[in-house]
Amino acid sequence: MKKRKLAIFFPGGKYGTQAPLFYYADLVMAKKGYEVLEISYDDLAVGSSDWINQTREQIWGRLKQIDFSAYGEIVLVAKSIGTVLAGWIREKINKDVKVIFLTPLKGSFEYMDQKNSLVIAGTLDRLLAKEELSEYCQKNGICFHQFEGAGHAIVNRKDPIKSAEILTSIVKLYDAFIPD
Repeated sequence: MKKRKLAIFFPGGKYGTQAPLFYYADLVMAKKGYEVLEISYDDLAVGSSDWINQTREQIWGRLKQIDFSAYGEIVLVAKSIGTVLAGWIREKINKDVKVIFLTPLKGSFEYMDQKNSLVIAGTLDRLLAKEELSEYCQKNGICFHQFEGAGHAIVNRKDPIKSAEILTSIVKLYDAFIPD
């Protein structure tokens, strides 16, 4: 019996799962036969001083109900603050789970690895210096791509054509990274 495949989307604080980076990830997942589960933070401890810890515990409370052994492939797609949450959840799942880190925050570095991580960011990301991300990924052999002139949303605000080209490149990265 062929095992099912699962993708879990962890949005950013202001970048939801209907935005382009997730919309196209969803299309790639559908093409490859993945079930998609979208995490929402709307009702999760918003505004608390310990938001990350409370939120990840609440998300895990929801996800631990899933029989992860029923899935042959699991991919987490995460943006910004979602990268910290997804990395922690991957450790809780305790499986060979792939993670796509979109515009990661420094707090997600400890969850990145050579084998199962794809890191994508812009060189003008205001939340993480391009040199810091580049140095960390190179030092640790992590697959990463930084798009010149793109900010935290991985778009080039001065050139919409360039932004469309960046998005096309990202979709190709998804397609190559996500197992069939």
